[in-house]
Amino acid sequence: MACSKEEYTIHSGFSRINYHIENPAEMANLSFKLDGSYDLMGFTNCSITMIADDHAPNLSLSIMLEDAEGHRTDQSPFTLTRANIYKDGMAHTYTYDFDDNLESSSGPDNAIDIRQIKRVIIFINSGEVGEADKGYFWLEKLEFTATE
Repeated sequence: MACSKEEYTIHSGFSRINYHIENPAEMANLSFKLDGSYDLMGFTNCSITMIADDHAPNLSLSIMLEDAEGHRTDQSPFTLTRANIYKDGMAHTYTYDFDDNLESSSGPDNAIDIRQIKRVIIFINSGEVGEADKGYFWLEKLEFTATE
């Protein structure tokens, strides 16, 4: 796999995600709406594989699950901060276990229904709070695997 820092290098299997955040309050995001709802009970390990470099110096991400009723894991999302995203132009995989992190500010019993996941949302947070920013990163995959 090529992992060059060249601006127009094609990374096999990766998609370039460009972002230009003019109004941070609008909560820029990538939304993956699933066909039907999925039961992720026992498959709560979420991994994201991506490449970042100096084209995304302020990048941070928050990943939330959304159930069939629209409740999100907004109380304990999978968060990658600027400090823990490697910006070396190489592919890295980051993992988070949603098993004990299903809290929602709106769901019944303040949790989402892990047996009815309809959407995965990746919020792109960049720059300082309230500041505009732009850049790009490469996303290969987002996957859920069995909880050990």
